[in-house]
Amino acid sequence: MQALSEGLQVLLELVVVVSLAVWGWEEGGETGRWLLAFGVPLAFAIVWVTLVTRYSVSKLDGPARLRLEIAMFVCAAAAIVRIGHPVLSFAFVLLAATQLTLTYALHQR
Repeated sequence: MQALSEGLQVLLELVVVVSLAVWGWEEGGETGRWLLAFGVPLAFAIVWVTLVTRYSVSKLDGPARLRLEIAMFVCAAAAIVRIGHPVLSFAFVLLAATQLTLTYALHQR
């Protein structure tokens, strides 16, 4: 069950990065699209690796980590809605909620 939870976490992280990149490409203008399509996912990855992953030195614990994870998942869900896929966004939110519940149920926090 722990492997399923970790696999789902990786899948969600990839969906966040891809959704933010697609959103950036769609929202940016002629030159801004490159900055948004690469900059926003890169900023997400830096924050995620620095504060959330279990291997980070300055890892957040408890409620602060949960709030950051929820905020990042909400941003990705909003990006998915903005690019025109509200049903996919709903499915993403359900998967994210399932994964967060699994991590707490399996004491992976």
